[in-house]
Amino acid sequence: MIGVLAVLGMVVWLGTTELEGYQAERYTANAGEMLGGVVVGQTFVGERDNLSSVLVMFATYSGRGNTGQVKFTLRRLDKLSEILREVEVSTRELGDNQMYQFNFDPVEQAKDITFIVLLELPDGMPGKAVTVDVDNRDPYHRGSAYIWRGMTGEISDTELARGGKVKMDLAFGTAYKVPLYVAWGSEGWRAVQYFRETWYEARATYGLWGRVAMQSLLLVGICLAVTVGIKSKAVSAKSRWQVARWLVTLFVLALVARILYAMELPLTNDEGNYLYDAATLLKGKLAGGDGYVKAPLVVLWIALWEWLGGTSIFVGRLSSVVIGAMTMWPMYIIGRELWSKKVGLSVATTWALLGVTVVFNIYVHTQSLAIFFAVSGIAALLLGTRDMYVSQVSMERKYRVTGKAWLIAAGALLGLGVVSRKSILATGLVPLLVILIGSKTGRQKIQSLLLVGAGFVIVLAVFLGVAMLIYGQAGLWEATGFNSVEDSITAVEESEREQVRAYSIRGMTPFFRESLPLIMLAVLGLGFAGERLASSLVGQMEWWQGGLGWRQNVVQKLFWIIPVMVYSWAWSFFQEYEGSSIMVFGMYRLWWAMLLVIVFMAAWPSGVRENKNEKIRNNKDDTERLGKEELLEYRGTLADGLAAGKIDRLGNQLKSEGRWNLLGWLLPFVWVVGLVFFYHNWIKFHANYIGEFLPPLVIIAGLAIPEGWRRLTQGQGSHSAIVNKVSQRTLALGFIGVLGWSLFVANYVTYVHEHTGTFQLTSLQEAANWAKQNIPIDEPIFTGAAAIPFLSGHEVSLDIAHPRWYAYGFTRTDTARLNAFLPTVEEMLQAYRDAEWLLLEQQTGFSFLMEYEEIEAGLARNWQAVKGIENGSNTMTYYRRKR
Repeated sequence: MIGVLAVLGMVVWLGTTELEGYQAERYTANAGEMLGGVVVGQTFVGERDNLSSVLVMFATYSGRGNTGQVKFTLRRLDKLSEILREVEVSTRELGDNQMYQFNFDPVEQAKDITFIVLLELPDGMPGKAVTVDVDNRDPYHRGSAYIWRGMTGEISDTELARGGKVKMDLAFGTAYKVPLYVAWGSEGWRAVQYFRETWYEARATYGLWGRVAMQSLLLVGICLAVTVGIKSKAVSAKSRWQVARWLVTLFVLALVARILYAMELPLTNDEGNYLYDAATLLKGKLAGGDGYVKAPLVVLWIALWEWLGGTSIFVGRLSSVVIGAMTMWPMYIIGRELWSKKVGLSVATTWALLGVTVVFNIYVHTQSLAIFFAVSGIAALLLGTRDMYVSQVSMERKYRVTGKAWLIAAGALLGLGVVSRKSILATGLVPLLVILIGSKTGRQKIQSLLLVGAGFVIVLAVFLGVAMLIYGQAGLWEATGFNSVEDSITAVEESEREQVRAYSIRGMTPFFRESLPLIMLAVLGLGFAGERLASSLVGQMEWWQGGLGWRQNVVQKLFWIIPVMVYSWAWSFFQEYEGSSIMVFGMYRLWWAMLLVIVFMAAWPSGVRENKNEKIRNNKDDTERLGKEELLEYRGTLADGLAAGKIDRLGNQLKSEGRWNLLGWLLPFVWVVGLVFFYHNWIKFHANYIGEFLPPLVIIAGLAIPEGWRRLTQGQGSHSAIVNKVSQRTLALGFIGVLGWSLFVANYVTYVHEHTGTFQLTSLQEAANWAKQNIPIDEPIFTGAAAIPFLSGHEVSLDIAHPRWYAYGFTRTDTARLNAFLPTVEEMLQAYRDAEWLLLEQQTGFSFLMEYEEIEAGLARNWQAVKGIENGSNTMTYYRRKR
């Protein structure tokens, strides 16, 4: 441990990092296409020595297929002919309106030296060239931008004067190589100065910081309190009540956190569609669209809340908020069954308070309810499998009865999840994994599969029957999801694949900025789970018992290879695709700090886990007659098993422990792989889908805090107690510091940089109020924005809640499929002709104007704009028919 601290101290003292200098990421225009002969430049003055990089913001014209190599040169302004540094980068590596960092060997003598950066694209061609973002408000007073066109040779002093733009600067930045301790000190002092200078004008922002910090502190504090306060040895009523109190507290906090987000974040089109579906159902009608076969339980769940609380965005979102908070209960059960109560509570806490899980539980989408059923199904499956195993060990029939009931319930819950959202089918490998690994005998595996399958088939049969009863054969086919699979395969043409890929990447990037602490904890949890599996595997190799300690350690550390590779991939994806505007609060350095934590935890001795059940050790002859609660408490550590000796009756317990360690390591991994496989060939990956990847990551992440804390607070080595205590506390505080830092950054970014949403809540309410005051309640509104008539009390023409099928090629051309769920195209056009009011925004334009010339051409001829409502880039405009 002393050696580790010594190495850490040397790294801090001798290590170097980059310190940001001037940074300006705002822009008002661009320099135009960088065609051949165009050179763009910027002068600046070095703030300190060892200039190591210059950042420039490029624009790629929405990521079109640009070609060529951008040439970057750095020179002293007083020695234009001398190139100090030169770097080239392919235009394909540049992001749209994102900073690109040109790294080079540090320029040692840089302080107070005036430099000029020159950028050119020698082979730039019209339509295939990038540009550089500029700011014509003169933000940098110690230099200016330069733009030359038609350059054929070196830049002279005369050319320098000709190309200067005195009141313009590039969107650029600088960075310098400095020792770590200097960087930390500078960043801290810079933060203090910024806080002092902006306190009065930015108090609202600081209030948000305080709220985000409180949420982060609660998560860390509760996890640590659970780790320290919950005792593993007790299975008493007091212990159960202690856990129950924690869970109730967490549930309340989960509700509060989600409500705060729900009251602020913008509304999506899908939310409006489902809210209108539910409101129409309460009127005894069916809205137009596939909502009732795609997610019938979701619509019914929303309708229940609307019936209880009325038609409002807040009430609608409460349906997702409550079910999202309730998901922490089955998450706790999964963590408890796989590992322990401490881990279960840590899993529940992470789900309850982590920003990324909170935000995905507020939208009125299908995911929240579907995830609840899926997670509950897997929790029930673990309970059933455990009971079936206990029934064989204890020879008590009651556990067999409860085990079968849990297995049937597991199948039914998984079926309800699939009914709520078809992508829950991606979890299909998880039940198979639990049954195959957790069941003790081949007969038990077959029996468990049949029981789970029975529950699943019963629910699915009812759902398919109702779909066929309402919509006929088309409803049956749509309810199975086969149409969606076919759509995902055939909808994208070859020429569109690159565009779709870019859209999908934009849909994935929010995960990496919103899940920073989850990524670190999941990687740590996967490593810890791997070490537990290694202990079990080595413990069962009787021929390898000699020198067990060092061999076990070697095998344990090998299991960290996969987690480190996962982290490396996540980091590289983030760096390649994330925008520079997201890099707040040292996010780039945070990735290094999280890597340092992972490396330390991987290298740290695993130690001996606490002895969980003295009864198993001291009463070997009674092992097979232990009750369920004692078996649940026993996690059969290798050390416990060896201390008890090689006794046949304990062998089954050790093998059971090995199976469950294998299950704990594989279950989250297989869950994620199933989702990746499911979405790999999907039409597009929307940011909303990220929520489905969170449960398995939270489950494995829940192991990280209790296990990490245990390692950092147990005795190591033969040094004095004082030295051990100081070093342990130092490293533990470092772990907590990095975790708190990542939580704060991720929670803040989640709140400020929303990844989805079409309507600002204030704009939405303004549009609804205008409709209430100016449009008779009995007159329908022709629109694709169902959320506004939902709020105002009006009806959408023909109750079309899901209008995009009129625009999608795979449904527009399949008239039988379209007509089964929506009014026919002719009926839709007639409703347009009869309408007195039209509300235009992006979804309305996409659904009705792009493919129907009569509507597009008639907008200017037959309609008059009467009210425009600002809503970011998606302005809402009311039109009234001309008479």
